Amino acid sequence: MNTALCRSTLAICIALAVLPAQPILSWSAPAAPLTAHQARMPRLAREYITFATARADSAEKHLPEFTRIGETIAKRHLAGGAMTWSWNSQGLQQELFGRSGNFVNFGPGREWKKDRTAEEKANDIILTGWERAPGGGELAERKTAKAAGADLASFGPRDLPALKELVDLSDAWFDTGTGADDRMVTLPDGSKAGRGNFVANALNGWTLMAETVAALTRAGKMPTMWKSYSYPDGREWGDKYLYKQQFHDEFTVPPMVAGVLGKAFLTEMRANLDRFGAKQGAQVTQAVNEIVAENKAGRKVAVASMGHAPWTYVSFYEDAKWGFNADLHDNSEDQIKRFNQNTAEGGLVLRLGYSGMSRKEQDIFAAKKQRVLLISTLNPNEDAKIPATIPLFIDMAWAYGDTTVSVPGYPIKLFPPSGIMQAVAYESVNVGVLAALAAK
Repeated sequence: MNTALCRSTLAICIALAVLPAQPILSWSAPAAPLTAHQARMPRLAREYITFATARADSAEKHLPEFTRIGETIAKRHLAGGAMTWSWNSQGLQQELFGRSGNFVNFGPGREWKKDRTAEEKANDIILTGWERAPGGGELAERKTAKAAGADLASFGPRDLPALKELVDLSDAWFDTGTGADDRMVTLPDGSKAGRGNFVANALNGWTLMAETVAALTRAGKMPTMWKSYSYPDGREWGDKYLYKQQFHDEFTVPPMVAGVLGKAFLTEMRANLDRFGAKQGAQVTQAVNEIVAENKAGRKVAVASMGHAPWTYVSFYEDAKWGFNADLHDNSEDQIKRFNQNTAEGGLVLRLGYSGMSRKEQDIFAAKKQRVLLISTLNPNEDAKIPATIPLFIDMAWAYGDTTVSVPGYPIKLFPPSGIMQAVAYESVNVGVLAALAAK
């Protein structure tokens, strides 16, 4: 997307705002009208798409809060603070870590130099998200980090009782707006499904990343950002900067006006959701019908998930009634071995994929004579084109390369839609399956 990005004078933009202590960002998702395109989706899937669209609308409404915190993160990063996160086996960290269009030197152990000073470390920023109750040890770990000077920027359902102490400890909290129950779709029998916290956290997380990048440009710096491995030179690009370079010295990026990058990302996300709703209703319906038929025959469906975050939510909730998660990346021999051991020959597989379908993926499924329902996107590379023999392809509708926002003077786009769209596509199928199974 070519976004018209406003500019202001460097003298004005280089100043970084100072936040008041412990801001709490909390807002509820407004009701969003259905677009004509979304009306073509099955009703329950449409409800979930509407929820996701409403979360994007809410994030845009609160862009000034994202900007303020992005400026604080930028100020600390300029002072040598690393952007990292606390491990908790939940989705947001996986969504942001090592992703195309995000900071290269982001995450545990990914500092741009080996020997940072104590003063630099005292400026660290710890970004952590929760979609559900925390595990053991997280509160103590964060207390230790805060005592050492770190700033805690947190994401999750503020009203979930299990998170109260973490909310109170955090310097900023980005609320999902879902309350204590993130099941966003009401099924015909009155039960609920369609988990929303990951999607809300991811929208908030990427909006904050966008506003942090913008704040750094106003200080005259462009951070080194990942290029997608989908491109032939993606690995070479990343290797040039990982552990080595915090900011670029070879590209000149003008200062970005506050709110422009965040809004550009959210605008693209809404467009992506609309494209998905416009064209994939029949495919979602077919996937629901085939999964329900498999369950009625007494067989659960293997969800062959790939990507950064799906392993943190697939089959964790109500969806365990009809399927089970079987992580499968074609570059992991351990995962391939487990997939072959744990899935049935001739069985139905829902492939929660990424971009196209590699020849090795095709061979894995073919060797077991499995029927594959594919969630992915189109890939122009010959060795990743989706074969005509795949009986069903649900297109997540994001463009090859998986990034959305153009920045003047920078050769790659930033901020990916893929993780959010994987969850939206999966939940669109999931809510339909659960409704049909409850009705039998």
